[in-house]
Amino acid sequence: MGLAIQLYLNDYQDYYPSVEYSQPTAQTLVWPWERAIEPYYPLKWTNTAYHCPGYKGLITDRLGYTNVYSGSYAYNAWGFIINSAAANLGLSTPPDPTVPKKHVRVSEIASPSDMFEVGESKLPLSSPAPGFIFLYPNAPLDYMVAEPFDLNPTNPSLRHGKNYNQLCCDSHIEPIPPAVLYLQTKLASRWNRDNQPHPEQWPPAY
Repeated sequence: MGLAIQLYLNDYQDYYPSVEYSQPTAQTLVWPWERAIEPYYPLKWTNTAYHCPGYKGLITDRLGYTNVYSGSYAYNAWGFIINSAAANLGLSTPPDPTVPKKHVRVSEIASPSDMFEVGESKLPLSSPAPGFIFLYPNAPLDYMVAEPFDLNPTNPSLRHGKNYNQLCCDSHIEPIPPAVLYLQTKLASRWNRDNQPHPEQWPPAY
């Protein structure tokens, strides 16, 4: 997956894939980021090559309503913040149609060896749609949600021992305990392309 993203960057003037792609004449979301790298990794999202062996949850390209993908891997779309119009520190732009779309370039990544690109997915504490968590209790999303680590039993169990594997923008991989990965005071800066923690944008504590 990391190699496919690098090949995409080479072909698209060093611009990262957007987390979501819309129709040319509408705001209806039709494609997620993993579709953008399919030419370089010609497999469907539901292929087992996209599945973390330690993930036992649902993998699907639809979750009962249009264009919400679930699986064992996730893209660092917005940085360390819950989805909102202010979520502009990751590798994509906010999912808010009122916010101008902006493509992120490699040169904007202050520390590629620090910034997370793709990692293990996690079920968000906040629901992206009414009833989502109850209908799909074991279906983490394909984009990262940087909410504080919690011990909610509906969250996926630990993989790889006590760690989650994180792919960084320089293509190296690190195993990181989730209790650290989602802890603002430890790693918030590594989610953001300017390599700053931005405490003013941290999610509320639960």
